[in-house]
Amino acid sequence: MPPLKLPARNKNTRSSGLVKHKPLPPGWQDSQHYWFYGWAVTEETLRDYVLKHCSPRELSKDHDDVNSDALFDLRRQSGFYDLAFVGAIPDADAIAKGLIYQYPGQEGPEVHLMALSSTCSERLYRRRPTKEQLAKLTELFGEEPRWFEDCHLKKDFVSDLMDSDSD
Repeated sequence: MPPLKLPARNKNTRSSGLVKHKPLPPGWQDSQHYWFYGWAVTEETLRDYVLKHCSPRELSKDHDDVNSDALFDLRRQSGFYDLAFVGAIPDADAIAKGLIYQYPGQEGPEVHLMALSSTCSERLYRRRPTKEQLAKLTELFGEEPRWFEDCHLKKDFVSDLMDSDSD
């Protein structure tokens, strides 16, 4: 996949009126990984979220079900249906907060994210919430989104993880 080029935005682009991301980290284009913009989450925080916001009759013990329930409700509450659940390389803040996972057979630790966009393609990079949607998501997560490096190399990137039914 060719490297992402960020062209000047004109007033007719789909993303006009939508929020701007924080600047990408220095050297992002030279990285062997794509970057995600979003929030670090844990199985515990997602389980707590589901208990608080989804009123499940019986909370599933399956992590994938809990993640799916949380993702569905976060999309519904914010109105931003392109939110995606992905894995990334932990940054210093995620490590300090204990938000990391080490899976058997995996080379390094990982952090789970609810991601708004990705540097994988211009389409995924330009995917932005409105100010109101970002405000709601920031309220739900309790902090601003930030950039994380994908835990997979660019050659191994699975773009389906960032695609949603609303594209």
